[in-house]
Parts: sequence; C-alpha cells; structure tokens
Amino acid sequence: MAMRERTTAVDDTPSSAEELRAQLRAIAHELNVLGKLASYHVALEMTNEAPGAKSNYFLVELQPSEHRVAVTKFARREVERATEEYLRSEKALAGVAGSQAVLVSVESIEALKRAFPNYFVDTRRFIEAVNFALR
Repeated sequence: MAMRERTTAVDDTPSSAEELRAQLRAIAHELNVLGKLASYHVALEMTNEAPGAKSNYFLVELQPSEHRVAVTKFARREVERATEEYLRSEKALAGVAGSQAVLVSVESIEALKRAFPNYFVDTRRFIEAVNFALR
C-alpha cells in the first residue's frame, strides 16, 4: 500500500515489488488473511440482519477455513445454556486453525457495535486492497 500511495514503507519491507508481492502472498496464505476477512464481513452482515432486541448473549463461532460464521442469540434467562454452548464450541474449535468462539454479553447488537467498533468495520475495501497487492 505504501508503494501505491508513494509513502514511506515500514522498516525492513522489500524494495522490489516482486519480492514484496511474494512475501505478502506467503504471509497471506499462512495466516489465511482473505478467508478471515471474508468471514468477518459475513459476521457483520449477519449481525446487521438480526437486530437481537430480546437477546443479551451472543455466541459467535468463526471458522475462516470454511468461510463459516455462526451467531447464536440467547436471552438473559439462558445464561447457563449460553455458557455451556460457548464451552462446547471452544472445545470443538480448539484444533481448528484460526477458529474462534466468543460469548459476549450486551443489551443488543447495537450496544455490541458501540462497545467494540473495530469488530464491525467493513472489511470489503481492505480485501480489495490485499487482492490488488497480490496481483
């Protein structure tokens, strides 16, 4: 991006575009960057579609390698069940690279977005920038 924007690159960044692209491809593949970003985008769309007015607990299960995100909502009275499902999910995803399970307690999806704004940033533009850099 620094090359595209003609700004100063981060220290130790290769100066050759070909070398930089090769390094970026290797790291993007190793970390499954595009898969994770696509999954985060799916999670954002899912939370936008589900207002969750009666939900206080949200279990988010992310499996980037399968481009799968599941959001399960629980009412306040279901805290025990939400906790059990979270523990079950954590165990199930423990051996799956890049996967995560998170149980969040908030009054609504809107409150979650206010509390954790970086979780809900639209990733489409960054995905486009990474794809452009990889070409």
